[in-house]
Amino acid sequence: MKKLLAIIVCLGLMLSFVACDNDEQKVAAPKDDTQTSQNDSVESEIESAVEEVAKFARGKIVGNVYSSDYSGIKFTKPISWDYSTDDDILEIIGGVVGQDTLDEMLANGSGYDMVATDGLGNSVMVGYENLAASNATSISEQDYIDITKSQLLQMGYTSRGTSSTILAGNNYLKHEMALTANGVTITQAYYVRKIGDYMSFIIVTATDKSIASIEAMF
Repeated sequence: MKKLLAIIVCLGLMLSFVACDNDEQKVAAPKDDTQTSQNDSVESEIESAVEEVAKFARGKIVGNVYSSDYSGIKFTKPISWDYSTDDDILEIIGGVVGQDTLDEMLANGSGYDMVATDGLGNSVMVGYENLAASNATSISEQDYIDITKSQLLQMGYTSRGTSSTILAGNNYLKHEMALTANGVTITQAYYVRKIGDYMSFIIVTATDKSIASIEAMF
């Protein structure tokens, strides 16, 4: 099972690092000395709204349910599925058990917060990327999907199109890809949603199930 999970995670892993080479360029607008107190008030309100974005925190698993207060994601796994431990995820993505922690990786860069699999190739992965850590806060959801799509096409995937999808009550930009190897077709759907300085992403992998049937678990 771990070998299969490692293959699936590696296929989707590039999604969590796509922004690392995108440098954010900030150009300061010239200050208008004639700004009124009303404009200052509006700017203050905007700043307050930005500050109200919840601070990033990892989700929790209670029984069969994974939930995240930060992103609003709620996923209920079937009884036959298993949640991977933090140590399992660290081993798969190249972390050092006992030295690295997923909490640190998610706070300072990117990684998976939750991985659920059925041992047959079907899986759900929930991850986050701290765009500020890679100086890429200007990247959009479409940019994120485009970079991921480009990388997957180079790996032999075929594209099945982009759409807007409601998942766990939130609107995500979705792109579906497929890969056929050794007579087996793997379908992967990538969902991205920008929250503050983080990009929330979900990867659904289906082998003998439909993407829709796994989406229904949210």
